[in-house]
Amino acid sequence: MVGDARPIVTAETPSIKVSSVNREVLKPLNDLGQDAFRQLIKMFLEEATLRVARLRVVQEREDAAAIAGLAHTLKGSGAAFGAGVLSTLCAEIEDAVSAHNMTDLARLVDAVAAEFNRVKEILTEELR
Repeated sequence: MVGDARPIVTAETPSIKVSSVNREVLKPLNDLGQDAFRQLIKMFLEEATLRVARLRVVQEREDAAAIAGLAHTLKGSGAAFGAGVLSTLCAEIEDAVSAHNMTDLARLVDAVAAEFNRVKEILTEELR
């Protein structure tokens, strides 16, 4: 549970070696062809950038329903692009909202934003 003060696991957690993007998940997307693959990555990055920014706004407003909705969407789209850590962090946000535990949300939203920046960097490399 989020409120038990356990550390948030990110791709930068020293004791855990995790990539922000599982490239194996990207392989089926790449099989669609280079143009389609690049377009999907661009769409994901554009949409996720907006959602992460919106997540910060609704967290500051303590809009639990909007927080949960955005986290749910980011969780699914992140998983589809191999961003397992991002997806896990978003699931933690959903759990916190469901448990009415708003105390860790700012920390979790910061962790989602930082993890998304790592994912964005990796996926941007895929566009080159």
